[in-house]
Amino acid sequence: MKVYCPELNLYVEIPEKPRKIVSISPAITEILFRLGLGNFVVGTSRWCIYPLEASSKPKVSDYLFIDINELKSLSPDLVLLSGSIQRPLAKYLLSNGFTVYLFPLPTSIVGIIDLVYSVGGIVGSFKESCTLAESLIRKLVRLNKALKKSLRIYVELDLGEPTIPCYFSHITSGIHLIGGYVVTSDIREAYVWGLKARELLREVPKLKPDVIIYEARSLKYDKDEIISKLCNRWSFINTNNVIILSAMSLSHYGPRFVDELNNLVNLLNNL
Repeated sequence: MKVYCPELNLYVEIPEKPRKIVSISPAITEILFRLGLGNFVVGTSRWCIYPLEASSKPKVSDYLFIDINELKSLSPDLVLLSGSIQRPLAKYLLSNGFTVYLFPLPTSIVGIIDLVYSVGGIVGSFKESCTLAESLIRKLVRLNKALKKSLRIYVELDLGEPTIPCYFSHITSGIHLIGGYVVTSDIREAYVWGLKARELLREVPKLKPDVIIYEARSLKYDKDEIISKLCNRWSFINTNNVIILSAMSLSHYGPRFVDELNNLVNLLNNL
C-alpha cells in the first residue's frame, strides 16, 4: 500500500497490517499500545516509557541516534518517527532500506487528536483510532475552562538546556484550553532554546507570570534544588506558586498529555 508522507515529501510502501513495528517516538509508542498493538511493537527508543509495558521492549535508539545493527536484528516491517527533528534519522533509515513513516509534530492539542487518527490510519487500526480519539475529545470538553481563575503561566522544560514552549506548541494550546494564559504565547514558534531561550529568560520578570511550571529533566528530581535554581535566577518568584513536574509530563504529546492536563488543573486550582 503506497501512502504519501508529507514530512518526507515522498510515497512510502507500507504493509496493510504491519506486524513488526519499531517506534522511535514516545508519543507514537503510547498510541500503538492504546490501539491494542503493543504485541506488534518489537522495538522502541529509550524514552518510550508509557505505558509501562513499553519499557520492556528492546531499545534501539535514543531520540536522535539509532543502533542500526540492533534495528536490523529486529527486521521491522515499519519504523515510525515524528517531528522535523527526527527527519535526518528518517532519511538515514530510508537510505538503509527500512520502511519509514515520519509524522508531524503536533502544534496544538488538536494535533494530538490528529496524530491518533493518523497513526491508526497508517497501521490499519481505523476503528480503534476513532474510538481513542473520541474518548480524548470527551475528556478535553470536560477540561475546557476548568481553572477556577485565569492565570498567567510561564512554562519551562529542562531538556538538557532551557526549552520554552511558545505559540505553536501543544503545551501552550492545552493550557489555554483549561483557561490559563502562557506568557510566551505571542512568540510565533513552537519552542525556543539555546541563545534565544537564554535571552528570553531575562525578559520573564517583565511578562509577570502568576505561576511558574518547570518540567524536570528526569523522572526523579530534587524539588528544593530546582526551586533554589529558579530563585537564584529571578527575585520575583513566590515559591508557593512554582509547580515542578517530572520529565515528559507536558513535553510528551501522546494521549497521556490529556491526563496530565487534568492533573495540572488540580495543581493550579489548589495553589
